Amino acid sequence: MASPFLFHPLAVHLALSLGLLSAVVELLPSLKRTVPPRIQKRALELTLLFLSLALFTGVESFATIKERHIPLPLVATIHGVIATSGGVLFLLLWLLTKKVGERSPRAFPSRQIIAGGGLLALLAAATLGGHLVYNDRLGTSHMTDPPSLAPPPR
Repeated sequence: MASPFLFHPLAVHLALSLGLLSAVVELLPSLKRTVPPRIQKRALELTLLFLSLALFTGVESFATIKERHIPLPLVATIHGVIATSGGVLFLLLWLLTKKVGERSPRAFPSRQIIAGGGLLALLAAATLGGHLVYNDRLGTSHMTDPPSLAPPPR
């Protein structure tokens, strides 16, 4: 069964890439000083855009799967909660940028903690999402079965 929105994998991978960029720039002070603030701001905004699209298409995919009476494993719910929490942390990081400003020395350690937490949440959600696709075959219709690890019969 295919995802109702084929855009979901693209949105997820772009959100992960941009989230990694945004978090690493925030976590490494030397990199934060070399990347122009305008680029940092755009990367964070694009991270939020693609995270929103990934969350929306993921919720729609799960709703379609439920409508087809296919049981969702508990991992799917955990995946959604962790992905949403990562999105909320990146939203909080963006709000701090808007409220406090890019270069506030007081906000820097808290921004690093939020960016690190957001990145960890996205990576955990990505791991669970991979489990859902490759192990549980959720949302797929064109994948072949994985080759058996058992030796071929004689």
